Amino acid sequence: MDYIEKMKQKRSSLASDWLRRTLATYPADARAFFSKVNDRFTNPVGSRLAEGIASLVDLILSDADSKELCEALDPLMQLRAIQDFTPARAVSFIFSFKESLEKESGGDINSPDAVPAIRELNRRVDQLALFAFDIYTKYKQKTYEIRVDEIKRSMAGLMRRTGMFVDEEKNMTSRPRDV
Repeated sequence: MDYIEKMKQKRSSLASDWLRRTLATYPADARAFFSKVNDRFTNPVGSRLAEGIASLVDLILSDADSKELCEALDPLMQLRAIQDFTPARAVSFIFSFKESLEKESGGDINSPDAVPAIRELNRRVDQLALFAFDIYTKYKQKTYEIRVDEIKRSMAGLMRRTGMFVDEEKNMTSRPRDV
């Protein structure tokens, strides 16, 4: 049996270890909550993380195409984009999959037969990290656009209440003339 097939058999423990490593990127109180409750309604973040990680393990081990990987990665990166993570920290959990693979490999990692498979899995993880960064920046940009729109709406409301108005087409402000 080749190395990737052995890792497929350890899929559950791989996902569990990778989830544990991913949760370690969160503050202690959040980590404790996210790891205990797996109910989608009580703990949507923990549930999304657990489901996303499990899905990614399957896709990485099956050599899925980029579209499938991005679809599975999207909800995780959407979540991490609205949380208080730097871009590097938001994406860093991807690389911890390599550590999970190494842990689950045991002695197989030193086998000459496993080297090509390990290189291929590392390449897939690196590619996944690039996809994750692209998705993260897309959602971060969207978050900023939402904030700017909210500030614009807030300012327009304030201007209306103070007697100023906004001419949306000319993007100008003026005070009504005294009659």
